[in-house]
Amino acid sequence: MASLIRERTTRKRKEIVIIPPDPVNLFESICEIMGESKERVKARCKKKELVKVRAIYGLFGRECKFSYREIGGVINREHADIIYHVKLYKDYLDEGQPWFRQDVKDEIDYIRRALKTRLNLR
Repeated sequence: MASLIRERTTRKRKEIVIIPPDPVNLFESICEIMGESKERVKARCKKKELVKVRAIYGLFGRECKFSYREIGGVINREHADIIYHVKLYKDYLDEGQPWFRQDVKDEIDYIRRALKTRLNLR
């Protein structure tokens, strides 16, 4: 009986380690959630819906601590483009500003919830 008690207390508990996604995996997941093809988003097209996907990817990429160059490398953009879009969308999400957009906030919250289940993000 004493040996069973000792064995139970000496076992190590398994720790759950959440591995952050790589930039490519994050990009593919966002494209799937938003219903756009990866090739169209990477192309040089300036359509509004494609620019929105790129900007949201940049925003989530920065939340995952990826560099601007890593994010831009995945979608064939310069790091300055990523910096611009991340700042713009952070302004859209700031409720204290006159340019706050509730529709953008709701969409980003929806994508964040979908990414949490898909990629185990915090």
